[in-house]
Amino acid sequence: MKYGIDISSYQRNIDYNKVIKNINFAILRVGFGVNYLPESQKDNQFENHYKGLYGKIPIGGYYYAYANEAASHIHCLKYLNNKKLDLPIYYDIEDNSMRCINDVVREFVDTIKAAGYDAGIYCNMNWARNKIDLSKFQDCSIWIAMYGSNNGQIPNN
Repeated sequence: MKYGIDISSYQRNIDYNKVIKNINFAILRVGFGVNYLPESQKDNQFENHYKGLYGKIPIGGYYYAYANEAASHIHCLKYLNNKKLDLPIYYDIEDNSMRCINDVVREFVDTIKAAGYDAGIYCNMNWARNKIDLSKFQDCSIWIAMYGSNNGQIPNN
């Protein structure tokens, strides 16, 4: 079994040496949103986390979406600024205001892949079962969040 973490601006002052001794990989939040204030929607800890972990353990990224269009791929790629990643860039979809989900996700995935990155989808089990047609995304990685009691056991929900 491999252990990983996802980290964002909510995790500050990380002891990266401790992380690399205990974790096999990390997924870093690149940014969030699309239409509101694009310049301020880069995760303000992304650069720190990238510098602290790149080359020490495999890293990937994720972009949290809460919009009804896939223009977030433009901001995501801008924020990455051609940085190298070992793992996919995931499109984090879980906001109930999203419409045309499959089309929006397809545009994100295709654009990320065209830029030379591996692409993925991140969602919770409810979205995986009821809101997105995962059969349309067999060409990318799927990361499904499952929440439990944090007792070391894999939840069965």
